[in-house]
Amino acid sequence: EISSKENKKLEEIEGIIGDYYGDILNALNKKALLEGDVKEIMTNVIRGESFEKAIKIEKAEHSEIEEKILNIIKKKPGLNANAYMGLVMGEMKGKIDGKSAMEIINKILGLKK
Repeated sequence: EISSKENKKLEEIEGIIGDYYGDILNALNKKALLEGDVKEIMTNVIRGESFEKAIKIEKAEHSEIEEKILNIIKKKPGLNANAYMGLVMGEMKGKIDGKSAMEIINKILGLKK
């Protein structure tokens, strides 16, 4: 997919990215990045960005995320946790992983009971 999008041969992409597979897997294992970030990181490296810069994908601050989730719940009261999850993931677009989002949703809904 990256090959066709960046108009480069697969071999060329593998030559550039090949050195970073281990680093990417280690970061995933340590939860330093999300699976959804891998494609963006690889694309940025292919485009010439340093691996160190590419791996520093900005994430929203935890308090900012909680505030946004609380606002979503306030705007649409009475939904179940899964419905809120869909709304949150749609709005946050990669700034939070599903597990963390559900923990925050359950925490907020628990406080509201």
